[in-house]
Amino acid sequence: MLRTCKKYKHESEIGLVGVYVAVQNLTRFGDLSNLPRISNYNADIQNADFSKLSLLFQSSYWVFLMATHLIFNDIDAAFEIYQRVSQFSKFIAGMTTYFEFMFFGSLVLSAKIFRSKTNPNHPLSEETQNEFINQIKSFLAELKQGAPVCPENFDHKVLLVEAELFKLQGDFRTLFTYDKAISKALANGFWNVAAIAAERCSEMYHINEAPVGTSLFFEKAFDYYRNWGARSKVRTMRKNVIRNVRPFSVIYDSDDPVHASFDSDTNTRDEMEHK
Repeated sequence: MLRTCKKYKHESEIGLVGVYVAVQNLTRFGDLSNLPRISNYNADIQNADFSKLSLLFQSSYWVFLMATHLIFNDIDAAFEIYQRVSQFSKFIAGMTTYFEFMFFGSLVLSAKIFRSKTNPNHPLSEETQNEFINQIKSFLAELKQGAPVCPENFDHKVLLVEAELFKLQGDFRTLFTYDKAISKALANGFWNVAAIAAERCSEMYHINEAPVGTSLFFEKAFDYYRNWGARSKVRTMRKNVIRNVRPFSVIYDSDDPVHASFDSDTNTRDEMEHK
């Protein structure tokens, strides 16, 4: 999820690469029910003795797992992992994984707040919301510090987190900032971040009862996930549309279906299924 550049040293450890590949392959080709089966070398990760693994490996596993749950819109599971990593995050400050934790952690907290504002079944106290917003702002400030060092890795992250904050505050700059985040992510080759940004932008249009924008950015998110190779996510999105369920019912547990103008039967959208 990070692109190396000459000004940014990627932590070199075989465990980090192993867990990255495991979670990436799961996100792209697997099924969420298989998450507990991710292997740590030759043993199930759930049965692994973490005391014998490096902190970098442990943090990488949990952060990428959190990102996977977030991509599948399982916000509660992602938040549970966020809380776990937060307990030792100060020990990984400065590591590659820490920047991923701040980025995806910001998206998890934002999703929790936004869900509480739009779904009475998931309330959060005003105190908790303010606590989360302050934490997102803190993460954003640290991400901004990395932008001048390696803009290829940070610019799109900063823009997406800013867009999430604007959304929570009802700022008119929300949609414009989402669009900038998508453009930067695509320019830097981060299909996954572009997909998340487009999906969140579609969500914003939907909440504001703008069906054209909702469909436009939902289709963009679908295409970006498909180009990234996230087959399992693409299948999930397609099923939601085929079943005539609005795109964000997975997040908000809504029972009121709407018609989504999304062509799930075109050859271009099916070709990933046959690769």
